[in-house]
Amino acid sequence: MEELQVDGMLDSLEKERVLTKTIVVIDAGQSARTPTTSVFGHCPPADPALPQSAFNDTDAFYASCHELTQPELKGTAFGVGGGVLTTASYEARKFGCRSAMAGFVAKKLCPHLKFISPDFKLYTECSKKIFGILEQYGPISPASLDEACTLWGVLGEGPVVRTR
Repeated sequence: MEELQVDGMLDSLEKERVLTKTIVVIDAGQSARTPTTSVFGHCPPADPALPQSAFNDTDAFYASCHELTQPELKGTAFGVGGGVLTTASYEARKFGCRSAMAGFVAKKLCPHLKFISPDFKLYTECSKKIFGILEQYGPISPASLDEACTLWGVLGEGPVVRTR
């Protein structure tokens, strides 16, 4: 029952949110029966005696890394990869391009799509910077280059603002 309730809230938020501006916090610590969902920074604090954790997943991470080093890509439709996209820029997503999509399918959906070769050295450098910021707020447990579970005494707005 609780899981269905949370799934319903997430589905609703996913349809309404702007990925570049909204961070969703689900705080199941409020009550085992009524999880709270809100925009980051407006969530009432959970029990202060309990540590708070968050799972951080950087959206369109590879594309964002390329935009940092190649500013001319901002505002253009591009995908990272070739045979299969590892990610797509937000502009390419407007045409239906997605991660794990065959490149030829993405090109049919978005004929002006640019293909960018993956650069794992770049992704590793960007990942270290993000994790360095998150670690200033408490211990982290990386799950991949762009994902980490964090354990903080207080879940504040600082880590999110600084990683943007």
